Amino acid sequence: MSPEGIIEKEATEVNIHEVEVLDPLYIEPEFNQKYIVFLAKDQNFNNYFGAIEPFSILINNDGEAEFNSNLIEADHGELTTTLQELNGHEVEVSTHVEGEIVDDISGETVEELVELIEEYDE
Repeated sequence: MSPEGIIEKEATEVNIHEVEVLDPLYIEPEFNQKYIVFLAKDQNFNNYFGAIEPFSILINNDGEAEFNSNLIEADHGELTTTLQELNGHEVEVSTHVEGEIVDDISGETVEELVELIEEYDE
């Protein structure tokens, strides 16, 4: 027993389970398509990740932008994904969504998007 009166005991049994966490915001990129992506770099792990939502904009074959986000039609608040049952228990992962995403990007040309980005950067 600890000085605070807490009973300390080692686990008598340890069960390790693996689960695959599927991100509800993930959209698999299409091969042979062009994208504009907004990335940030994690300095600790030296990898890149989506900096904002949407972090990728698909450029279709007509050279126009297509908004690329699962948040347009998402139920705002909590996006909950049930992964699987482990010994009779469900494992859930929730992603909190704040605000609404408005599509004012679709239909714009690459040149128009570059102009918008340059204006924002000023």
